[in-house]
Amino acid sequence: MAVLSELVTNAVVHAQTPAGREEIETSFCRGAGGVRIAVDDADETPPTMRAHDDAGGRGLTLVKAYSARWGVRTRRGIGKSVWAIVTAPGERWL
Repeated sequence: MAVLSELVTNAVVHAQTPAGREEIETSFCRGAGGVRIAVDDADETPPTMRAHDDAGGRGLTLVKAYSARWGVRTRRGIGKSVWAIVTAPGERWL
């Protein structure tokens, strides 16, 4: 849940979306040994890891720590999809 929460929070807090394009979409894909979580928004700017402080900055660091892999891809049309693969203990995504 931490990974999903961080990805959605990043989209809500940091996505600079054009008026009328404020929607955020989540998707999940179960695979061998884990789940691929994706959060899409209408901002084309990729997220960046930043130094954390008392006010924040831990989001992508947590995503990286709790995920087997994570990344960003552009969407057809407008925006981006930030995804992470979360595996079961002792498993890996195939």
